[in-house]
Amino acid sequence: MYIGYFQYSLVLILIAFLGVDKAGLDRNYKIVTGTTLLLLGFYNFSNNSILEYLLGIFGQLSISTTLLLIALVISNFSSFSLVNSRDKKSLLFLVVAIGVVFYPMTLGLTLTDPYRFGFQPNLLASVFLMAAILIWFLGYRFLAVCILAASISHEIGLLESDNYWDNLFDIYLFIYGMIYFVVAIFRKKIILHPFRKIDQNGK
Repeated sequence: MYIGYFQYSLVLILIAFLGVDKAGLDRNYKIVTGTTLLLLGFYNFSNNSILEYLLGIFGQLSISTTLLLIALVISNFSSFSLVNSRDKKSLLFLVVAIGVVFYPMTLGLTLTDPYRFGFQPNLLASVFLMAAILIWFLGYRFLAVCILAASISHEIGLLESDNYWDNLFDIYLFIYGMIYFVVAIFRKKIILHPFRKIDQNGK
């Protein structure tokens, strides 16, 4: 339960930080707005706090999403970065690649439901951990850490769900990844559009 409060506290803080960036304000405003929005998250409304409502509606987030939120909050507040663009893309690519197959199958569009394998994940976890070793040596270390952290989380029961998949990724990370790549493709098409205007400098 407490991990869920932490996860949605990160969400509120990140929303505050992004709002300050959008308004063009300096970092001092991030401290004020982030703290204010976080305190509002614990405000009781009809016997429940806003964080409890968020947790009740959306459920706990995966470990990969949690680590990405931590990295985004830190990098948005300071010059220190836990995840670079390459790491972020690799994580989102893996989640989208798995999700486009995983979610239709879990909805009953095929005879096999891969979600049930997450309840007895010895083989599944072994495959992902072996892949994490290879991914680490290929330089995608944030992705490897996400897989390792998700496996440890499942082993110690950090999340309420005892399914390995729920520790590894969630529907919100999948949706974010889909939006991320659709926007990236759309922007690339705009850049490469043959009929775009060219200025005097040839740009």
